[in-house]
Amino acid sequence: MDEREITCTWSDFRRPMLRRCNLQDNLTFIDLVGYGLDGIVWKVEIDNRIAALKVFWDTEAPEDTRYWAMQRECQNASLLQMIHFATEHYPNSIWLKPNPRTFSDAMRAPPK
Repeated sequence: MDEREITCTWSDFRRPMLRRCNLQDNLTFIDLVGYGLDGIVWKVEIDNRIAALKVFWDTEAPEDTRYWAMQRECQNASLLQMIHFATEHYPNSIWLKPNPRTFSDAMRAPPK
């Protein structure tokens, strides 16, 4: 997909960056899925695989708000990509603390 390697450090999770997806002419629009406040979603085929493609209305961040849908969704996609990579490549190194009571409690390593 991209020359940028997926890394899963704490700094990567604090500032998630979406990797570039180089689509050439292998994209076929199939159907309109829906649209809403932030954009429109198309059912597409990319290299013989079905996917959803969201196209955002706003291509530049609005000046009057801290929330920009495109940025937030790119960050979420990046986080999901890192989590998927980590679970596929390092499943034994992922430890979750059961029943954390606070955010800082969840960030502490579970007792061994």
